Formats: sequence, C-alpha cells, structure tokens
Amino acid sequence: MTPRQFSRLFSRDSRLASGRYFSSGPVRVSRGDRVGVVLLNLGGPQGRRELETFLYRRWMDPVVEKTRLRPGRHSFVRIAAKLGSRSLWRDYEQIGGECPINRRSREQAAALQECLNGALASRLGVTFKTYLAMRYGTPSSEDAMRALVRDGVTKTILLPLYPQYSIATTGSSLAYWSVMSEAEKHSTLDTTAVLEYAAHPDYLQSLSERIDEALQRFPKRVRPATHIVFCAKSHPAGGALDAEESFCRLMHESIRRVVDLRGAGHQHHSTFFESRQSDLGFGHEDTRNTIRRLADDGAKSVLLVPIGITTDELWTCYTLDIVLRKEFEASSMRYFEVASSLNCHPLFIATLSRVVARHLTAVSDQDTGGDRASAPITSAGSSESAALRAVRACETCHGPISARQWTPLPTEFRPAAGA
Repeated sequence: MTPRQFSRLFSRDSRLASGRYFSSGPVRVSRGDRVGVVLLNLGGPQGRRELETFLYRRWMDPVVEKTRLRPGRHSFVRIAAKLGSRSLWRDYEQIGGECPINRRSREQAAALQECLNGALASRLGVTFKTYLAMRYGTPSSEDAMRALVRDGVTKTILLPLYPQYSIATTGSSLAYWSVMSEAEKHSTLDTTAVLEYAAHPDYLQSLSERIDEALQRFPKRVRPATHIVFCAKSHPAGGALDAEESFCRLMHESIRRVVDLRGAGHQHHSTFFESRQSDLGFGHEDTRNTIRRLADDGAKSVLLVPIGITTDELWTCYTLDIVLRKEFEASSMRYFEVASSLNCHPLFIATLSRVVARHLTAVSDQDTGGDRASAPITSAGSSESAALRAVRACETCHGPISARQWTPLPTEFRPAAGA
C-alpha cells in the first residue's frame, strides 16, 4: 500500500486516541499454533538512497500531519523529501552513515524470539516467530504481513517498541496495520495488540539499570550531584502536544515509578525535546530550557535519559549526543552524558516476552462437552480486569489510556531475563 493509498483510506476517529483498532485482550492459543509477534517501530533508511523514500513516507503520513491527501500534496512532499534528504544525510554521516534503529531492532527481534521459544513455548506447545514492521522503513508492514501468511502464522500479537502509547508512534502503526489488513484481505487473522507497558516493573528496572550504567561515566565525586533529565520527543510534526494524547500521562507515570524505584539520591526532571523550539503547551518543560536553568542555578553535571523509545536512532545518537552536547559545552556545566537506549538489555527483552505471555490464553487439548477449556495465563486469584487497573497519572496530562497495572506471571510461564 502506497502512502497515497493510505491517505485516501485512512479515517481519523476515536480509535486513534484509544488505540482500539484491535482487541488488546488475550488471544486463545492451542498446541501446534504458530504465534507471530510483530514488533512495531519507526525504522530508518538503510543508506542514502533510501533516505528520500523514508522522508516521503513519513511526511505523507496523515496521522502525523493531520491532513487528507489534497491535489498537489504528493508532488510537494516528493520535492521536499528530495531536498531534505540532501541536508539530513550529513547528520547520518556523523553517526556512521546508517540509522542504528534498523540493526538494533533486528537484534531485539532475534533476542525476543529466542526468549519466547524457551520455557513459554514448551509449556504452551506453540512456536513463536518475531517479525519487524517498520512504519516508514524496511522491512515494512507489508513485508511483515506477507511473511506471516507465508509462515502459516495462526495468531498475531502486535507489540510496539514504544513503552508509552502515542498517536504518532503506536497509533500510526496500528492504524496503518488495520487499513492494510483490510486492503490486503487479511483482516480475519486472529490479532491482539499491546497498547503500552509504561508501568511494567521489569521495564522500569531495566531503565533504571541503564541510568546506573550511564552514571558510571561520570567522575565518582560528581555522581551524587548529577541531575537526571528525562527527555522525550514532542510531536514529530512540531508544535503543542495533541489534546487527545495519552503519551504525556504515560511518560510521567513511568518517570514517577522509576524515581520511586531509585529513591532520592538524585534530582530528576521531566522534559520534552522540541527541535523547532515551538510551544510545547502548558505544563511541559523544554529540555534545552531545563538545562539552561540548571546551569544558571550552578549545576555542573547532567545525565540525559531518552524516554518513549527503546532503540537507538538518529535522535538519540545525533540530536542528543552530538547537537545537544555542543550546546551544553557552551554553558557553564562541565559534565554531560546521554544514557543508551534499552536495545537488547536482557531484562527489557524479558519484559517484552512477559508482555507477550500476558496476551495469550492457553486452550487445553481436552474437549469438555464440546467446549474448549481455557486456562488464562494469569496469577492465581487475579483476572484480566484486575490486571488493567488504572494507576495515578500526572495531574496536568490527559488522554484516554491509563498505565496498565501489571500483575506477576506464574513461575511456570515466566521467561527468564537473559534467556
């Protein structure tokens, strides 16, 4: 499906804000099933020749740009993408001439597949296979769909590599998959979608461990006074955050829980990075302004922690670690570091596998009175509704999605970290 076709077929409705393009409840699996886990990510150009196509697909996205296909828009975006790729490629050259998100995502998919096909697959009697569906890069959603059909997958789980739901990331990927499924006549596939795992304790722990790793790069004497600045992208199209966005409340929930987990050893700040320095909206701090304020207050060291993504990309490796570092060096501060993304952190891969396990319901091999007896993978005495209790969110944030309260898996269904 081309970007022009998607623009014609896509209709903005309440599903975009809520993510309800697919069921988010557990899918029923029985022995012999092949379960496809589709990892949703942004993607990036494999090389200079793909950069123009990547920009064209991104700038044509009606979810991000909030516009229908108008006469002349296709040609205008084509020209803009061609011109923009010339200057943007210089940024890629400074990080090695390729986008790290492609390699890192492949590594995440391979690690997750290995983890899932351990104890969990053995217990359920199913086979797991992971697929990448890059929203603007390759392999595309179409590539993933063709591979699912070719491999005879019977159940599908759409798993975003974005822990916090956002319209511009998970929302766009789910909307595209929904429209594509209808267009390709594959809408009958048994599919469930993971919307977010912002408050998953293993995700929070892995993020905390990445912070500890980054703090080791500071001299020991300055670590205690280092300010930890959480940094998230604002809306990709620039400007104020969408009024229907759930990302802000989910991001603040993740940060609040990480801070609670780590204790009061450092001062923490929640910010948004806006490259165009436009209005972020009420109650949202700009990353640059926060760093300047800290410098004016006499702070000497800052650790920047990207949040909202789990894979290194141009934004983390170039914008934050090169561009923002240069701006930092002009200030009175002395120490500046950027924490690595989670990538293939063993506990994060275990997080993804446990999220997948929570979206499965085992069906016994024994037929009882004509009905299949189901055994939901939940802890004793708990139910799916209990596992979906809302947790407290930021008072200034709004949106239809609250962070899910994750309950522990029974030991026999719990994939081990590093498996």
